This record gives sequence, C-alpha cells and structure tokens, in this order.
Amino acid sequence: MTQNAGLNPLDVETYNVHYDDCSTAWVFCRHKASPDPLINMVDLFGRLPVKTRQYVRHMIALPDPNGGHAYNWNGNIAIFNRIDGDLTVFIHESGHSLDLLGVYADKPLSASTNWLNNYNQDTNVPDPYAQTNQVENVAQNTVVDSFNLNVPGNFGGVEPGLQKIFHQYATVQTE
Repeated sequence: MTQNAGLNPLDVETYNVHYDDCSTAWVFCRHKASPDPLINMVDLFGRLPVKTRQYVRHMIALPDPNGGHAYNWNGNIAIFNRIDGDLTVFIHESGHSLDLLGVYADKPLSASTNWLNNYNQDTNVPDPYAQTNQVENVAQNTVVDSFNLNVPGNFGGVEPGLQKIFHQYATVQTE
C-alpha cells in the first residue's frame, strides 16, 4: 500500500495496538509524514465493535498532497491525510471488510441476488457516494446501521427519508 502510494516503506512506523475487549493485537502502520497522529487512528478504530474490527487486517496512515481519502484492500485499510475524527470513514471502510471478506451469508453481500432484489425495492440510496456502485452502497448502509444502533432517535430521527432505503438498510442489518 505504501509503495502503491509512491512512498518509501522504510518511512513507515509499525505498532501493535491492543484493546481491552480483545486479546489479539492489530498492526497499525503510520508513515512519518502522515499529518494524522497515531492516537487518532487508534481511538477511532477502537470505537468500532470488536466483531467488526476482527474483519480488518491492518490499518495504515499515509500522507497525500492531493487531499484526504481512504480505501480498503483485502481487509487492509489505508487512511490518507487527516480524517479529523470522522468515525464514519472507519465504519465505511470496515463495511467493505464485512461485505467482501465474508461476514454475510451472501458472500459478498454487494453482489448477491438478495442484496440486488432488496436494492431494487427502494427508491434511494443513503447518499450520493452510495450511487457509485453496490460495494460502496453496502458500505454506506453499514454507516447507517451503525448510526441507527448507537444514536438515540436512530437514523430516522435525522433522516425522514429512511423508508426510501429501508430494504437495503434492513438487509445489512439482518444478514
């Protein structure tokens, strides 16, 4: 991931990060020029449920002069530049691990007949980024599911159009 970003792997520091809810450490890597401090990544990733974190292999923070973004490749999450405490980035990228690495009965969920049938019953997707493709749509619905589980009033309390994505959201929630 570091070489793919045009960076020198020798400039990457590696850490074993432990959380109280799991005896196994995660490997976190941080390029020395990354503007995001390691503690930000450790804190945000640690807010995810351990059952979600277990599908993420490694985390890496890298600099990018073109701005912030993130991606997940085979369970490895790369965060570029500062994400400024945006937990939804970690939820979204972890959602790719859940989808593509087989937590759902339909593997991957985003390519399953069940997902597509439920998607076709709805009139919307969670946001414009979810329109990119079904892989991104499942990841964005993972964010909706996490919000719904953790915020009083649920997602419907801040988004009156929840019914327009109900079948997609319910599929992520029940799979």
